[in-house]
Amino acid sequence: MVHRELFEEEFLFLLLNLGQVTSMEDPELIGEFIQCLRIFGVSSVDSTIWPLIHDAMLFLLKLEQHCTGQAVWAKPNDTPYDRYHTAYCAAIGLMSYSFLPHPEAGQGRLSHPVPRAFQVRRAS
Repeated sequence: MVHRELFEEEFLFLLLNLGQVTSMEDPELIGEFIQCLRIFGVSSVDSTIWPLIHDAMLFLLKLEQHCTGQAVWAKPNDTPYDRYHTAYCAAIGLMSYSFLPHPEAGQGRLSHPVPRAFQVRRAS
């Protein structure tokens, strides 16, 4: 999680423009804005901010359902890369994750768990 006070201007920009981005109906930008706000630690606990994110997430879900319901947010004539990037941005905006330390931190474990595939084994 990034401390909001270190990037106050960027945080305010994201916060103040999420509604505008949602009205533009651009799934890439919406997903990227949501992801950035989540990196700043915005969650359902933030009762004044969360409704904006919730509305943006609902828009992404409704758009996906409108586009055949097969995780397709892009236009049919988009290039394969554009289809991939649009789907990635929208999906990352819908992901539920946390940048908060793992509850077992301080007990000899990593504070942010690393998936097993990315762990480095130490030679004995």
